[in-house]
Amino acid sequence: MILIKKFKIIYFISGLLFFILSCTSDFVFEKKTEILNGIWNKNNVISFNATINDTISLHNIYLFINNSDSYNFCNLYLFISVTSPSRGYLKDTSEFVLMDKRGKWYGKKSENGFLNKILYKKNVIFPRAGNYSFKIEQAMRTDNVNINSVGLAIEKSKN
Repeated sequence: MILIKKFKIIYFISGLLFFILSCTSDFVFEKKTEILNGIWNKNNVISFNATINDTISLHNIYLFINNSDSYNFCNLYLFISVTSPSRGYLKDTSEFVLMDKRGKWYGKKSENGFLNKILYKKNVIFPRAGNYSFKIEQAMRTDNVNINSVGLAIEKSKN
């Protein structure tokens, strides 16, 4: 009887550890910003500050875009700027396609639209440890777009 209880306890602890370890994320940074009323104005700059300590490993940078069903375009242009701990500055203009040619949204259906995990930069090496500032602006030719949230994630590359 005591042996069976020990096996149950060991089995329970093993299962719990497996569950905890399998739910951990590979992201070294992950944050999402909800956009008020799902209307992203071109003057609303979304900022993320990521502390990076690993200057040797390759990293992938992802954007999470949650567009509403009423988003009026098939793509999204963004201005993305990054400031490094040494005050180095990089600014990109990037296009992200959110819909296929037949009008079907990419991404996973969410309660208020479609959530897209988009690879922004692959195999990046951060040259200095410290705080990296990411600023994201919508760069469409209209003042407002129907985006519910924007997120940024950084993971160690598996390559």
